[in-house]
Amino acid sequence: MKLSKVLTNGLVIERDGDFLSIGRILEKKPRKLVALLDESSLSSMSVDRDISCAITTADLSDKVPRGLGLAVSAEPQKTLYKIHNRLVCDGRFYEGPFKSEIDHGVRIHPTAYVAAESVKIGKGCVIGQYASVLENSILEDHVAIGSGSVIGSTVLLTYVDGDRIVNVTSTGGVILRSNVGVHANSCVNRAVFGGYTEIGEYTKIDNLVQIGENSKIGRRCIIVACASIGSNVVVGNDTWIGPNSVVSDNLSVGDKAFVTMGSVVVEDVAQGRKVTGNFAIDHDRFIQLIRKIR
Repeated sequence: MKLSKVLTNGLVIERDGDFLSIGRILEKKPRKLVALLDESSLSSMSVDRDISCAITTADLSDKVPRGLGLAVSAEPQKTLYKIHNRLVCDGRFYEGPFKSEIDHGVRIHPTAYVAAESVKIGKGCVIGQYASVLENSILEDHVAIGSGSVIGSTVLLTYVDGDRIVNVTSTGGVILRSNVGVHANSCVNRAVFGGYTEIGEYTKIDNLVQIGENSKIGRRCIIVACASIGSNVVVGNDTWIGPNSVVSDNLSVGDKAFVTMGSVVVEDVAQGRKVTGNFAIDHDRFIQLIRKIR
């Protein structure tokens, strides 16, 4: 789609360009339209080869590479959200609903809710009492959803337009790979700008866990009760994320990493690393600091 086809109030096209998707910087999508808000986003953009068009402020516009489509707005993030919502309403940019496919052997509790369309549920799955499987959710074989859990919920993402608070429409979905287990009263959010939030094979999600939109959780992970995973987080395989811990948006947690209980993670965690604390640091260093205090 051409930038010039999505003109909205306050948007000035400096260089027209084509885009195939909308997303965040470093989100894996082809030929993205993104919002560049500050110098740090410009720095991140330099390693993201998927960007084809950008919306930014007048102050930053001359720093955007010449090969990209460019639009200028006083509020780039808000403008991106408005374009996204308009394209959702248009119905041609994002994938539409699909016919549901539910294996005849799936066990769905009478009190559970499964959306009437755009759901795929494989063989051997179990949907517990008062659980919900919403539109654009794909459950591969032998997935178990516990009581009260919600798969495919929309995201609390908004912008202010005059005296209104407007919701940003979630158009993506959720994929739970085979043998995933989600215990009671947990929530897996669907992606916003198309694509999928994804949970890898054999990963187990405990009670009262929140998985943010467009996050990718690897295989054989354990995510313990009351943990919160932010949006667009990548978690490697065989990783343990402890109870009441928080992983902030747009981070990566490497294979076999260990996030101890109550930790608040605000930077990437390397493969095999164990972190502790608020804000989380290397576990052994944290223990040494505690010993000094005591």
